[in-house]
Amino acid sequence: EDTVHAMSLLKEYRFNTGVQVMAGLPEDTEASLLESTEKLAGLRPDFARIYPLMVLRGSLVEHWYRQGRYVPLELDQAVDMVASMFLIFKKADVKVIRMGLQASETLEDRSMMIKGPWHPCFGHLVFSRIMFDRVCRRLDAMHLTGDNPRTGIILRVNPASDSRLRGNRNSNLKKLEHCYPELCFKICHDGRLEPDEIAIDRM
Repeated sequence: EDTVHAMSLLKEYRFNTGVQVMAGLPEDTEASLLESTEKLAGLRPDFARIYPLMVLRGSLVEHWYRQGRYVPLELDQAVDMVASMFLIFKKADVKVIRMGLQASETLEDRSMMIKGPWHPCFGHLVFSRIMFDRVCRRLDAMHLTGDNPRTGIILRVNPASDSRLRGNRNSNLKKLEHCYPELCFKICHDGRLEPDEIAIDRM
């Protein structure tokens, strides 16, 4: 209620507004997190930031973690959740200006970082996951399973989105080959496509 009231006042006086959402808070669930994100997106802020919770030395959360009262998200869990949150904001036309904590001496200090889904390119992992899911939905809609062995598939993408399609260290391509062993994938650049737009053709 405080957040809703504050946003209302800020908008009344024509301030730009932003919201910051944290994934992996104690006692939070994926369902409650996405519900909160939907509510925040409905407030129509001008921008949003999304951060996964990290367990840092000296924090109360570290105390709970040592006691076994708090279990931080694994990296894959955090990426999945934040990808869903990003899409909720995108659907509401709210610009997400950051996903994941910015690299700093504290975060890269192993004595300070106790546990949590830290990755220096967290935002890139999220965009790559969204791209992977988009490709899978398109492939499933094409009903290619059961085709001739090693059917050739061309994935066409804007050059600016090549790394998001490939994933970190080509992880998306490896997962696609694992999930669709009957298909053979090739990436081609197409500058006519919008960034993050994907087109799929048979070879």
